[in-house]
Amino acid sequence: PDGTSSQIGSLVVTSNESIVDSNDATSGFITGNLEYVGGYIQSANYVSGSAGWRLSADGTLNAVNATLSGTITATAGTIGGWIIGSSTISSSAAGTRLILDKGNTRIDMINSSGNTVMRFDYGASSTAA
Repeated sequence: PDGTSSQIGSLVVTSNESIVDSNDATSGFITGNLEYVGGYIQSANYVSGSAGWRLSADGTLNAVNATLSGTITATAGTIGGWIIGSSTISSSAAGTRLILDKGNTRIDMINSSGNTVMRFDYGASSTAA
């Protein structure tokens, strides 16, 4: 109760006459521009892939124009157009590409035919393939 709502047990009656069971809420406005919808907390303007943000109980965060700090860990996806693998980052999935390979401690330059044309092994001199 905040002056615009009343509470009886776990039921809350808001100023717009909504009745919410605070022990079993499934959706509604939290405050201002936040919503609780089907198990997600999200911005009121959330549209998947184009606006706002959504956070699920399992920790999945979908956001547009996000700024994150700290450590980011990923084993799949893309960043800056580079493809993230479990131990590699590649400039392309096929054709001419550069592969940074932590698993094999090397950097490979691949031509459009798929052949390695230059390899740099960490701690070793570069070699032409």
